[in-house]
Amino acid sequence: MDAVINALKALVLQRGQVFFQLADYQVEINTPGTHASVETTLVMTDAQQNRVVATGTSPDIIVASVKAFVEGYNLLWARQRST
Repeated sequence: MDAVINALKALVLQRGQVFFQLADYQVEINTPGTHASVETTLVMTDAQQNRVVATGTSPDIIVASVKAFVEGYNLLWARQRST
């Protein structure tokens, strides 16, 4: 999962967008078996000390993580635009 987040972070920074750090990453499996649902929670901070918590849910841990990342990034971007 680190590789996916690092690739997204590099792309965002390359384009001069929002700087962020991943402060926490948690994975929770909500249902057992082959139809498991995974929920990921990311805590992200930016250079202005804005802090957001974002979640993503999917049967696939990578998809859930990317969903959480996109939500968190958009929240940080919106906060920076409003200040």
